Amino acid sequence: PELKRAGNVDETAKFEGKDHQLPWTPEEDQALLAALEKYGAGNWTMMMVDLPGRNPTAILRRFRRLNPDNKADVYDLMVATKKRVLPTNFAINGAKRQRSELVASDFALRLREQPCSEVTGVTLLTTGDASADCHLKNINHRRMQRGLAWLSERQAAITNGSVRSPEVN
Repeated sequence: PELKRAGNVDETAKFEGKDHQLPWTPEEDQALLAALEKYGAGNWTMMMVDLPGRNPTAILRRFRRLNPDNKADVYDLMVATKKRVLPTNFAINGAKRQRSELVASDFALRLREQPCSEVTGVTLLTTGDASADCHLKNINHRRMQRGLAWLSERQAAITNGSVRSPEVN
């Protein structure tokens, strides 16, 4: 499908040669969702066919931002699990670790929830392993955004009087 960008040539000219790309259009968002159904999450290079002018990194970032049906959360969990299952470095403290036969515990990604220090009432996912936790940062960021949005809506409702503020003794 041929996607056309809204706006004139002068608008696109201001983005040329810069590190950032043109803003996503609603038509591109719909094309991305259709490409997700067609190719599946993770096939970012194949999706470029349906999203001209977008590179795989831009497509992945937009997918994570849209988070359709929480598919981005599931995708990020799969990436974290993959890093656990297929580690790239077997060295521990400089010494090469000898792998025995693989057992089920080698593949376990033990997720725990811990309270977020920045947003009250929000819990963040952790494995306790920094190398695996780096793949959970996108999920945790989205959790914090949802928590902040909920708090903002709640505060607005209290201010409008539609929800009673808790009594403080």
